[in-house]
Amino acid sequence: MLDPVMGRIRQNFHDLWDILEEMFLEFDQLYILLDALDECTERLVILKWLGEIFKQHFSQLHLLVLSRKE
Repeated sequence: MLDPVMGRIRQNFHDLWDILEEMFLEFDQLYILLDALDECTERLVILKWLGEIFKQHFSQLHLLVLSRKE
């Protein structure tokens, strides 16, 4: 049985990935600002996901991630 919270997170990442892929095709440069990462319960999942995006679109992506020091 799929955990409803994790299922929702996976689905949201899949949807967001599709949208970002379209944006990478449409624009030469893409800027992403992620604020309050320290408040996210799925922080490691998001960081891994962002790392994959960064690897694939290194020359197009500008990424700023903000978090409190922990």
